[in-house]
Amino acid sequence: MSPRACAKGSHPSPCGRTSNDGQPGSRADLREKPRSPLTSTLGMLLLYSLTVRHSLFLALALLAGCAYNPNDHYDTNAIEKRGLIVSKTVARTEPIKSGETNPPIFLPLKGMLVVLPTIPNEPTSRMNVYEHVVKLSPTETISVLSEYPGFNVGDCVKVFLSQRASYPRIAQGSGCEK
Repeated sequence: MSPRACAKGSHPSPCGRTSNDGQPGSRADLREKPRSPLTSTLGMLLLYSLTVRHSLFLALALLAGCAYNPNDHYDTNAIEKRGLIVSKTVARTEPIKSGETNPPIFLPLKGMLVVLPTIPNEPTSRMNVYEHVVKLSPTETISVLSEYPGFNVGDCVKVFLSQRASYPRIAQGSGCEK
């Protein structure tokens, strides 16, 4: 037979055997196949689009975090008045969360680290919330809630008034007429 008759190919040869060219597991299969320029460009485009999406998400999260103002409950335009505490009663008691924390449990499992959250501690004590009735003028009184136990009947205090939900507020004062 001529050398051309037994040429390698993926079809049966006239020599009675099939060639392994391109078959799985053959040497030809292990050779690196040339990449199409379109596939490489498409892959880079997808990678770029994912990077842009993640960057936009992080930028929005950063803006949302910066837009939050933890001092939004404080009113700089609150009206300050002085007065005397004429009554002090316990309005309610609230649980105080424990300062102890339960760290999560880390378990290595088949080469991965599994994190198991733990149950937080129950509140261990309670706190009194006091209602103070403050006489601001001979005709005006106001009720103020405060956790501070140091205010007593007859103390001179400052009362801050505002339309915000966390007002009125109370602070130590001086110069009240008794």
